[in-house]
Parts: sequence; C-alpha cells; structure tokens
Amino acid sequence: MTAQICPSRPSRFSTFKAIILCLLAGLSLPTMLYADWDGGVKKPSIIEKDGKTFYEIESAENLAWFATQINKGNTGYNAVLKRDIAIVDTAVGANSVKWTPIGDADSVSYKGVFDGDGHTISGVYSNAKYAGFFGFIGPGAVIKNLNLQNALVQSYFGVTSRAGLLSSMFSGDSVINVSVAGTVSDTTYAGGLAAIIKSKAYIDGFRGDVYFVGKAKKYNEYIVYSTKQVAGGVAALVLDSVRILNSRVSGSVDSTDVRGYVGGFIGIDSAYAYFENDTNDINMKLGSYPYILGGYVTRVTVRAAADFVGCLNRGNILGASNNVAGFVGKNEGNLSFSKSTNEGTVKMTASSLAYAGGFVGQSRLDKDSDTIEVSFEYCINKGYVYSPHSSGGFVGGAFYTKQSITASENAGKVSGKEYVGGFVGYVSSHLTYIDYSRNTGNIVGPKVGGFVGVTYGKVTIDHSINDGNISGLGSYTAGFISCINKNAPTVNVKNSANRGKITAGDESDVGGILGATGGSNAVATNCENYGEILVESTDSSSIANVGGIIGNYGTAKNCRNYGNITTSIASPHVGGIAGYGGHAERCINKGTITANAKGGQICAGGIGGTASTLLSLNEGRVVAHATSSTAAKCYVAGITVSVISSSRFKMGGNINKGTVAVDGGVGHVYPLFGTTTSARAMAGSISLSDSIVNNGRLTAGSTRRADKDTVAMCSFFDKDALLVEDDSLGFGVSAAEMQTEEFAWRLNTCNGKIKNNGYWSQRGENYPIHADLDNRAIRKITFRDSSKVINVKDYIVGESFTDYTGKIIHMPESPNPSDADEDLKFGYWAVGNDIIDENTVILNEFSVYAFYVSKKSPPEILVFNQDGDIRTSYAIYDKTTEISLPSALSKTGYEFIGWYNGDQFVGTTGTKIIPNGLSVLNAKYEPILYKISFMNGSEVLQMENLAYGKIPEYRGQKPSSGNADYVFDGWTPLVAAVSSDINYYAHFASIVVESSSSVASSSSQMPSSSSVIASSSSDESSSSKAETSSSAKSESSSSSKENSSSSAKQDASSSSKGTDVVWNAVRPTFNLAVNGMTLTLTNAQGGVVRIFDSLGHLVTAKSLADATTSITLQTPGSYIVRMNGMSKIVSLK
Repeated sequence: MTAQICPSRPSRFSTFKAIILCLLAGLSLPTMLYADWDGGVKKPSIIEKDGKTFYEIESAENLAWFATQINKGNTGYNAVLKRDIAIVDTAVGANSVKWTPIGDADSVSYKGVFDGDGHTISGVYSNAKYAGFFGFIGPGAVIKNLNLQNALVQSYFGVTSRAGLLSSMFSGDSVINVSVAGTVSDTTYAGGLAAIIKSKAYIDGFRGDVYFVGKAKKYNEYIVYSTKQVAGGVAALVLDSVRILNSRVSGSVDSTDVRGYVGGFIGIDSAYAYFENDTNDINMKLGSYPYILGGYVTRVTVRAAADFVGCLNRGNILGASNNVAGFVGKNEGNLSFSKSTNEGTVKMTASSLAYAGGFVGQSRLDKDSDTIEVSFEYCINKGYVYSPHSSGGFVGGAFYTKQSITASENAGKVSGKEYVGGFVGYVSSHLTYIDYSRNTGNIVGPKVGGFVGVTYGKVTIDHSINDGNISGLGSYTAGFISCINKNAPTVNVKNSANRGKITAGDESDVGGILGATGGSNAVATNCENYGEILVESTDSSSIANVGGIIGNYGTAKNCRNYGNITTSIASPHVGGIAGYGGHAERCINKGTITANAKGGQICAGGIGGTASTLLSLNEGRVVAHATSSTAAKCYVAGITVSVISSSRFKMGGNINKGTVAVDGGVGHVYPLFGTTTSARAMAGSISLSDSIVNNGRLTAGSTRRADKDTVAMCSFFDKDALLVEDDSLGFGVSAAEMQTEEFAWRLNTCNGKIKNNGYWSQRGENYPIHADLDNRAIRKITFRDSSKVINVKDYIVGESFTDYTGKIIHMPESPNPSDADEDLKFGYWAVGNDIIDENTVILNEFSVYAFYVSKKSPPEILVFNQDGDIRTSYAIYDKTTEISLPSALSKTGYEFIGWYNGDQFVGTTGTKIIPNGLSVLNAKYEPILYKISFMNGSEVLQMENLAYGKIPEYRGQKPSSGNADYVFDGWTPLVAAVSSDINYYAHFASIVVESSSSVASSSSQMPSSSSVIASSSSDESSSSKAETSSSAKSESSSSSKENSSSSAKQDASSSSKGTDVVWNAVRPTFNLAVNGMTLTLTNAQGGVVRIFDSLGHLVTAKSLADATTSITLQTPGSYIVRMNGMSKIVSLK
C-alpha cells in the first residue's frame, strides 16, 4: 500500500486522537470527513458475559479504540454492541472516511467473539489490499447478531486483492445472525461475508444485500493485473468445509466488464459446501466476457462437493457465454440436491458452446478415469431456461457424470437452439437415472425432449410422466428423449407416460417417448403415449419418421399409444407405435393415424410405418389422404407396411381391428402387412377389421403373398366381418373357423410350417387371443406306439389339441398289447420320464408314447400335483432308485418354495430323493409381498406389504401441499394392481372447484380452458417480467419483488422448496357439466378420463372415443375428474 503522511493536528483534536485517526484511516484526514463522527477515541467499559470479558461498544469512539487494540495484537478481545453506530450517517462513497479493517494483517487476525446484540454498524468505507470491516478473522472467532449497513468495500491491488463486506479473509469458527448490505468492488476475490473462507466455518442466519462491481480495465490510479474476478454473496473462494444455513443473499451483479466467476453464495468451492434452507435473490446480468454464473456456487472444483437441502433460487441469471445455472454454474465435483427449487430465469445468449440449467449449467470432468456424481430428490425447477447450445431444466450438459433425479419436477419453460431437455439438455457419457419425476414445462428447440435432449451415455427413466408440450424446431422431438446416439450404451424408458402435445416439422424423427435412436440400444418398456402428435411441413420434399412411442429405430415392449397422430409431410413413415426401422413387441395402438400426402410416398401403419411387429394389437383408424392433383403413393397397413432391415426380424402374433383406408392418390391397402420378406415369421397374424377401403372401395387388401414371405403366408382376415368375396390369395377365414383351437394352432405354427412358439390361445367361442399364464398356448400332441410289441415301426395312434388350460382335449383310446404279449397291458402315455394324461398341463408341443407294463408287477406312479393340476408323473419301477424332483409351473405373484408330502418338506427343483412309496407330492407356494408406499414429497404417509394383484388403498388423511392454490388430485403414478415395489407420490394441481348446483344451473355455458390455472413459471413472458422488476438495487425493490404477483405463490408455497414438490396443471383441458349424479364431458375425444374419490382411490376409468360423453356414478360425494393431466373437483348430490 502507498505510504500516507498524517496531516497536522486540527486544533480541536488531541495529539493522541490524531494518531488514532491516522492509524485507522492510513491517509490524510480532513476535518470535514468527520462531520458524522468527531474522531474521538474512548475506551469502552467491561462486562462479564458467559464467563468471558466483553468490551461494551456504545459509540464510534469505542469502536475505534477496539479496532486499534486488535491491530496492536490484542486479537482475543471480545466485544458487544450496546447501540447502533454510524461511522458515516449519509450514503458512503469514495470521499468518505476510509476504515482500516479490524485485524488488518494475518498476524493480527481477530480471534475473539464480536456480538452485535442485534445492533447496526453503518457507513463503513474500506479501500485496501485486504478490504472489509474486518480484515482477517482468525481461528476461534465468532461473529454474531450484527448488522452491517451502508458499506462500500474496494480493493484494486491486482491479483492479491481481497474484499469482503464483513471481512477480507475468514478463518474463524462461526457467523450467526449477521446481515451485511453494501457494494463490493474488486479485481480478484470479492465476497459479501468474506473474500476467502479458509476454515471449517459455520454460518447460520446470514443476510447479505450485496452489489458487485467489477472492472477489467484501469480504474482511477490502479491497474488490473488479473483477467478473471471471483465473487460470491457469502464468499468468493472456499478452501475448507463450510455450512451455510437459514441464510439469504440479495442484490445484483450488473457489468459488461466482469470476467470470471460469480456465485450468489460462493464463487469457487474448492472443498465442501453445505447449504440448508437458504435463498438466493441476487440477480446477475453480465456482458460478453467469458464467465461462469451460479445462483449459489459458480464453480465446484475437482474432488470438491456441495449439498443443497431445502434451498431456493429466485435470482435471475443472465449472461452471454460459458455456463450459467440457478445453483451451480460449472461442476467438477460431487453435488446433491434435496427439496430445492429454482424459480429464477437462467438465460445464455452466447453463440459458442454454452450450457444453461435450472440447477447445474455444466457437470464435467475432462477425462474418463474419474466419475463425478450429481443427485436430485424432491426438487423442482419453475424458472425459464435458455441457451443457444445446451439447455436443461435441471442440468444443461453432463460429461463423465453419474446423475440421479428422483421424485422431481421441471415446471419451467426450457428452450434453445441445439440440445434441449426438460431435465437434462446433453448427456455425454456414464449413467443418468431418473425416476418418479415429471415435466410440466413447455420444451422448445431443434433436438428437444421432455426429459433429455440428446444422449451419448446410458440413460434410464422409470415411473415418470411428461405433461409438457414439446415443440420441435428441427431434427429430433420426443416426449422423453429426442436423440440417442448409435454408440450410446443401453437407454431404457420404462413404466412412463407422455401426455403432452408434440409438434414438429420437416426432417424430423418424432416419438411420444423416444425420437431418433441408434437401434437396438434404445428400449421403451411398458410406456404409454396419450399426447397428440402433429408433424407438418409445406416443403414438397419433406420427410419424417413418426411413432406414438418411437420415431426412428429402437424397440418398444408392452407399450400403448392412445394419442392421435397426424402428419402433413411429403414422405412420412408413421406408425401408432414405431415410425421407421424399429421393433414393436406386445404393444397396442388405439390412436387414429392420419397421413396427409404432400406429393411423395406415405407409409402408414397401425403399429409401424416400416417396422417389425410381434404380438401387437391395432385398434386405431389408419387413413392416408391425398388430393386428386397429388400423385402420391399411399401405402397403408393395419399393422406395418414393410420391414427395413438386412437382418431377419421376428414377426407374428399381431391383430388388427382398426379401419385401414386410402382416400386419393395411388392406394395400396393392407389389412395386416405390406412387404415383409426381410422378416422371419414367429406365428400367424389376423385382421378382424370390418373396413379395409381403397379409394371408396371395400377390399380384402392387396397384400402380396410371395413364397419367400413367411409372414404374409401366415396372415388371415375374418371374411365374415369384412363382407368381401375378393379372396383370391386365400387370406379369408370364416368367423366360425377362426373361433377354434385348431385355428389358434394354425396361427402358432403358420399352418404347421414353423415351430410352435406358443403365442396364441383360444377360449370358448371367441377369436384367438394372446397366450399368457391364464390362457396357455394351444399345442398339438401326437400319440405314438413305438414299443415294437405291436409293430416294429412306430405309428400314430391319435392326435389332439390342448385347450386354454393346457390340458389335452381328447385322449386317444389306449392300445392293447395282449394279442402280441398276454403278459403285458397298457400302462401310460409318457414323454421321457414324464407321464402324460388328461390332467397334465402341457407346456410344449411333442409326441407322447405308449408304455406297456407287466400285468403281474406294474410300476407305482408318483404324481406331482400343483393347485389341482398335474405338473407331471413319474413311473417308479424300483422304490430305491434315486430320482430328481421336477420344476414347478410358474405362478404369477408367487414364489415356489418346494415339493411337500402333506406338511412335510421333501425338496425343491433338482433335489435327488428316493421315493420309498411316495404317491403324491404337492407344489407349495408363498405369495410375494411387495413394498407399497404412499408419499408426500419425502414424507412417508403409509407403507405396507401387499401381495401381487392386490389394489393398494390409501387409508390416511388427504395429503396437503401446504399451498392453498393447489389441491390434492390423486397419486403419481396412477394406483394400479400390485406387480412390484412402488412409491405413489401425492399429486397436486391448481384446479377449478365446481358444484353440481352451480354447474347444472349454467350447463349451457361450459367452463373455458382459461378457467383452469396453469403454471406461470413455464411461460417465458412471466420470467421476463420478473427479470425487469428485479433490476432495481434497493431493499424496497427487493421486497416488492418478493411480494410481486410472480412470486406471491412462491412465499405461499415455500414448503415446496423444503418439503413438497407441487405438481402443476397441464394445459390441454376438457369441459365438464354436472347434473345430479351424471357427469357430462365435452372437448374430450381421444382421451382417457379417470374418476377418483376424495382420497385418490380410482372409482372408474373410461376411454373416450366421442367428443361428448356422460358418466353416471352411484354414490354421492366429492370426486376428482382427471383427464390429460387436468383435474377438476365436483360434488355430486
């Protein structure tokens, strides 16, 4: 520091006082600077408190004396304020008296207890290398109950500059109930509490109203030596573990010259930071210099960590380049978030690589040798997030990061120009796991997904819902993941549903769950799409691959599509489940597929456009429209038009019940398949549709029956339902013929040409159905005699089919060997060691053989019984011969525990025993119990173990969100029969309450969609208003911001940051009228309505095919009517 010469002593000062002033100020002190303080110095009185000696600070003179004593080396002195003290009573500025910090060197760092006792010190102006009210706070120090107001702290001394409103360097123990307000200006490290925290610090109840000013150029007489600044509302740099609880920072950073790192609480975390119940209200708006911004922490370095519990960011983070986020700008360590919320706008305007996230901008290590971890639970993003590169409601981009997101929600709008995801914009590698989470925000961009934008890493999403609208502006669009790189590890979305509307344009791969995939590495399992999918372009050469579940390649298993799909594209491949090149297995489509021709070639199918299909059902209408002037080729199929692959995909076991039609253009209509020569038939398929139409003409279809097309050779339609005589290819089968076990067997074996894979069953006078444990596959059993007693060469005695129970329908007459050998008699039918009779459950297709036994010494029969059915039987010729116990039949929801003789355990599968006269062994099972939990955020409301197939029932009090604007409206996911361990989370929505009397009296005027409150945080305009209203720097403007309309609900729902995730309503609505006990729904076509009682128990569910539907209930009371994510409460009387 430049040496200063003390002025001549003013006449009214004593020499001693002048010396003290010189020590405090370190420069010339004109009398006029002390208009608010006469410069006097006075030793304070002493009191004993809690066993310690404290100096009672009652005036500025007392404070000056105390500061002098500390800087002289009495670093352990304690102080307590007795009243408010003003060093300068007016607004502090560069011409104010300069304060020499208490503990102005490391060698005299303050180590005592400074107790403000709730009082305020104001008017501090510090301009030094280590600037602050305190300079150095050392080990053992405690600062508490202090308010520091109207402070200006500056440090422009190059790379070693340190500035903090409370202190420059903090190595103390704790800061409790301390508030600071003022401006910090520094070239390197600037903090609200301290520039640098070097110790294991405990901070509780801190309040900082901090305004950062950074200069990257010559400022007055000082020249900047650093190209980067670091700033934090608490500290610029943390070098040891710090705990920050119940604290709040506010203020702003607004500069076009700042370079480096700016964090609401901490600039750089190089050790460990723990946050609990904290709030950031600092708004950051910086210019074009490279920097990183974080609402809480700018950067967490390698091997450092940060945990956030019950924290809230309301500050708007606006910048031009690199990484920005509501909590952590760039992460290179381990992070965990619990019950935390981002409500601020996070926006990046750079054109280069830049990452923006509601919680984390970029999580990255630059090498694959290490892995960092980031986890979220019960968190919610309500803020608008934008980046021209990678945008995510939670994480902008993740590299070499293991991520987990549980029971969390993105409710904010997320948009961008490259990779955009409701939760994660870009995944480079490693594992991302998301479960029990929900997106309700609108997601907009070129590679856009409701959960993940683009992934090169392994991603698993389970039990999650997308209710937000997804708007694709380019390549890939999907309800969950827009694009999966072909080199990515396995990506699996399971037990999840899309209910948002999906729109896209030209050159798009679009799916309700997955957009573009790399092929077999992407799987959607047990997923549903309810959302409408609309893809359109005016380009006459436009192409698109569109599916209700997957767009381009990938596999869908046990998935269902209920959403209507419409394309207005020149050359689309569109399917109810898969668009192009994918595989659908055990899937169902109930949505309408409409392809409007634009002059190219349409491929549209009920299950796939060009995809392989297995055991799938189409019940939706598939229609291609072309104007008379359009020379479009329209290929339309009940199941799939073709299979595009060099490999032999498995196909078969499909059912079409939907209308298939072409209206205009050159039509090719197929009841089931078009060209499937590249597929391998696993079973036959059937069409039960009553309407196959080609340009107004009812037809049997134009399927080609090539000799090499095994799938087409095994395809049939109900000619009685179709009512056409055009069956030159032999597809038609009468309804009566179809409703037999023999026809089910023909389907299973393609008329006996392939192995019976057990896909079809048949029960009663009905069409064949897909086989399962309750409806076993139809088999053919051949009975043979190969004993060489009757004939040297074996011959067929008889044949029979099995029924849906797996038992043989007709047993043949037993052969009689007595003519050949009078000592023999027929013993039993068997295959290998297993005896077969009319009570045996048959699991495979085979021949059984007649076995003859001696009339004098027949064998004993050991029967293995299972629930009244015979699993198998063994013939025992020697009671002392060891046998192996067989396996038992699978039983859904039960675990086989062994074979029993009465109550005595004998053994389990494979156990070797000696029969010793045993005649019957019974299979014993125990029910599998699954853990079922009802949750409200992290709180467990009810937990119990239930057996498979039981319907869970919540018996507790109705859950509450803690916010009067939100009402409980059911559980997420929907309560269903038990099949696995599962958590059900309380679901809350903003709703309109309607009674039967009020609605019935005005039934002619239905409530409009505007009467349903949607989430305002998902609207960019609301975020813009918040940004504008928060630009002022005064405390009053900060307060007004807290009480503004955009944040009124924030305070009312403060529990959402610490306890609950409040689910927001979905935009698509329906109209509802009540008349007595009858509900009438309009504007509801294509959806599924679910009605719950007041505790969230499902009363009824109904698919709505018509625009207007009435439902009558039997019991008066309050009900929740839920459809497409929107809920309304009604009272029936």
